[in-house]
Amino acid sequence: MKRITKIAGTFLRKLHTFYAREEQRRIVSTFAECGDGFTMGYPFLINGVNHYDEFANPVDARNIHIGDDVHLGAYITMFATRAKIFIGDHTFTGPFVTIMTGDHPMDIKGKYMKQTYKNDLRADGRDISMYDKDVVIEEDVWIGSNVTILKGVHIGRGSVVAAGSVVTSSFPPYSIVGGGGKAKLLKYRLNVEEILEHEKQVYDESKRLTREYLQSYIE
Repeated sequence: MKRITKIAGTFLRKLHTFYAREEQRRIVSTFAECGDGFTMGYPFLINGVNHYDEFANPVDARNIHIGDDVHLGAYITMFATRAKIFIGDHTFTGPFVTIMTGDHPMDIKGKYMKQTYKNDLRADGRDISMYDKDVVIEEDVWIGSNVTILKGVHIGRGSVVAAGSVVTSSFPPYSIVGGGGKAKLLKYRLNVEEILEHEKQVYDESKRLTREYLQSYIE
């Protein structure tokens, strides 16, 4: 019996690995762009188009842009139904991270919120752009486990987002953000001189941040 259980366990693990690779391959093939060295844990929940629209496909992430050497942890959830998600080079996340580019209308009178659909509002001539905004995560960002990043957020390069944070506003490069509930700026990873030295070693000159720019928000 033990031998049968061992054989069955080995078979199921191999089947799970094969299925996970196939699912990742399928979703990656639909990204707007995906750089070299991309890896992602399994399972994941990713939707890059508005699934209410006529062009929808259950496996479709055309609004998502991924850079080189990016790793997304297991149980990643990304919804980019009417806006885009950009994730820069060398960024990585822990498990159970959620990135959402939109929210649900809650300012419509005369309807239950559950019955308020953006497509219906658009068909009625209403401006729905306020409900969906791009999310930009620049290069070399570390996002801890159980982080939620909401619409319109822009996280600068080299930043760290502490586990369990809910990010509703944007932060400059080399920020460390976190705190219970809504994330706030805790401190900067490096001072200006350290950032300048660091960027000399990892970025081409054309891509380096200037002293003036860094001093404008750090000092």
